[in-house]
Amino acid sequence: MYEMSNVDKSRTTYLMDPREQLQVYKQMEKDGTEIVGIYHSHPHSEAFPSPTDLKKVFYEDVYYLIVSLSDWDRPTVRVFKLIDSKIKEEEMVEIG
Repeated sequence: MYEMSNVDKSRTTYLMDPREQLQVYKQMEKDGTEIVGIYHSHPHSEAFPSPTDLKKVFYEDVYYLIVSLSDWDRPTVRVFKLIDSKIKEEEMVEIG
């Protein structure tokens, strides 16, 4: 897992630092790994892609996990995938 900085100075949106992204891609290539999933949180809304999120979905083979913290005591996690240029919810399977 690679943690990325949010360079967007907003509490409601995120933007990964392009320099960090490049460093991570280079490290992943060196390690022989690939992106499986990308996650972020929605502190005040449901775990569903916002219109802003949908503009940032590029990878068809990657899972997008969204964690809703709107009910701090009961966080909700949902997973989505881009299939045929449409976002679809996927079943989440717990491993281990």
